[in-house]
Amino acid sequence: MDVQSEPGKGTQFKVYLPATDAAEVREGAARGDIPKGNGQCVLVVDDEESIVDLIQATLRGRNYRVRTAKDGTEALAVYMKHKNEIDIVLIDLLMPYLDGPSTVRTMRKFDPDVKIIAMSGLLVDKAKRDEVLASDTMPFLQKPFSVENLLTTLYEALQSSDLAEAV
Repeated sequence: MDVQSEPGKGTQFKVYLPATDAAEVREGAARGDIPKGNGQCVLVVDDEESIVDLIQATLRGRNYRVRTAKDGTEALAVYMKHKNEIDIVLIDLLMPYLDGPSTVRTMRKFDPDVKIIAMSGLLVDKAKRDEVLASDTMPFLQKPFSVENLLTTLYEALQSSDLAEAV
């Protein structure tokens, strides 16, 4: 539970409930099959604050550092300022102002090797998703996704690019 209160502005309560049975969560964690990070920095870009908060808490709890942005314009500013620190970008495709595909294209102009994972809750049709992404090589997470799916996709994207750099 997260509570924020400001005099004259009101109080906001956010309640986060587990998506699975607590016993299932403990079993998965005990097995250790959900990959952990190694201090890598992830830029999380999404216009929905609750999603950013949840992803940020999840990643920090699994040994990742996190920077956030609420839209493409802010994401570009954060990326340019912290480019040498950010290992991968997790970006929503449908956002106001500067959308995900435009942000990805712009980031790639500045850094063709930027590692990116796209996500969306609305692009369920694979043909449409591929059209928007303009590439089958970019990992994609369909919202809602599980913690395990997020962490596995992130781990694999970081590993595959690390292996390519080592060759």
